[in-house]
Amino acid sequence: MFLPLFIRHLGIKKAVPFYVIIGTTILVLLFPFYSPEFINNYATTIGLWFNNFEFNASIYNIIKKVAEANGSRDWETIKAFGKISPYVTIAMVLLFSFLRNNKTITNLFTSMLWVLTIYYFISTTIHPWYIIFLVLLSIFTKFRYAILWSAAVFLSYWAYSNPDFKEHLGILTIEYIAIFSFIIYEILRLKRQNLLYPKKKLLN
Repeated sequence: MFLPLFIRHLGIKKAVPFYVIIGTTILVLLFPFYSPEFINNYATTIGLWFNNFEFNASIYNIIKKVAEANGSRDWETIKAFGKISPYVTIAMVLLFSFLRNNKTITNLFTSMLWVLTIYYFISTTIHPWYIIFLVLLSIFTKFRYAILWSAAVFLSYWAYSNPDFKEHLGILTIEYIAIFSFIIYEILRLKRQNLLYPKKKLLN
């Protein structure tokens, strides 16, 4: 997910050997585990991830409620959403890779933070420990909403207090309203301070 972001950070000449090294390393590490069953099982796992599982989702829950109001069933909604979300993720990664200035290390980490954040927002499953990666990335940026999210995400555990593990959409709404509100506040604050896109670093 992050690899395309390095194109503008490293430049084409440096990016090519970088990708070759990364690709070769991955192939070497995966080679001992290679088998047709491994490929099939991995593909099945990815399919289940996008098309079957749902927990602590934000945008998906909104879409699901709208779909339910229009007579759609849960399994129909998640199947349709699961087919679209990978393409949205790819488009979002490409936008941050080619339309944003990632030459400075701060901008690169900020792009990584936003790519992962948006991916989480459109995901159907967000377990609390996923936010660890956002908190780590935020250390190298000017954004701190990941810290709030790391605290608010524990509201999702309310689902485990029920025998049927049913989520409380009201509690999830409180969680995500707090997160979205703080993100908007940080964007406006940094924009006022001219720290979101400093003019001297805006252009290459």
